[in-house]
Amino acid sequence: MTTVAKRERQSGENVVESLFLIFRPRLALALTTIQRSHEYNIGDESFRVIDKSLVAFYDWIRNPVGQIIGVRFWLESEELFRDKQLEWLNHLYRFPYVVKAEDGHALEVYISSNHQSDGIVAGELDFFPQEVFVNKKGVWAVCLRVAELDPSEMEVIKVADVDWEIVRCE
Repeated sequence: MTTVAKRERQSGENVVESLFLIFRPRLALALTTIQRSHEYNIGDESFRVIDKSLVAFYDWIRNPVGQIIGVRFWLESEELFRDKQLEWLNHLYRFPYVVKAEDGHALEVYISSNHQSDGIVAGELDFFPQEVFVNKKGVWAVCLRVAELDPSEMEVIKVADVDWEIVRCE
């Protein structure tokens, strides 16, 4: 168990080591261990949570040597969420680092220019709520839990060729 996961359980607080993916023309990432909130300042922009139901679960995409190169989001299939989901997907698919999965039930977001994956590793699916955020300019973001990743996996993410932002809780 990671130190962050231990801290979450011991403190009783809602502190989770998280990774934000901010969907701009160039992908931006932000790491945080602050308390979960419905609003964050990421860079100089305020993002508010809009939904926890667009994504059913996610898993990490790995290259043939096992390094994380992206994340696959499995979409919620209920018709209730379809309109909001379509709005979100239409926004995301315009970016070159977002790829529609072959089966159409998932989307893949790459933090690497290499899109050759080795599939998913059993047991890596995460059903933790993936909150979707948006700011006043229409920029979308999603928050993922990363406490289960080991330090070497986090290092691969930290050297990704993306923009990096600072997160502050509102």
